[in-house]
Amino acid sequence: MIAKFAAFLSGLFRNGLTWLYNVLIDLLQSVFNGFCDFAVSVVSLFPSGSSVPDSPHSVVGPVLDFFLTALNWLFPVSYVVTVVGFLVAGMLAYFVIAPLARWVKLLT
Repeated sequence: MIAKFAAFLSGLFRNGLTWLYNVLIDLLQSVFNGFCDFAVSVVSLFPSGSSVPDSPHSVVGPVLDFFLTALNWLFPVSYVVTVVGFLVAGMLAYFVIAPLARWVKLLT
């Protein structure tokens, strides 16, 4: 009789723990979905398109335009801006993820 009662309590505890895990995962998924919806709504507030207005003609003279073209060929500014942006994004991701990982004890 006691063994059956102990088995019943063990099964009840196991089922309760499984239910608690499922509720916790559903709660975390709801929080994550809400955060993503909020982030998408904030990002959608930004204007679309280029922030630099199109110019129908060159503001600088032809010599300076040729110099800037040659300088861009020797020192590719767009590539450097892309690399710096990638490095900054990596550093920001590290500074956001590292405290969370330390809290979960993934990093020492």
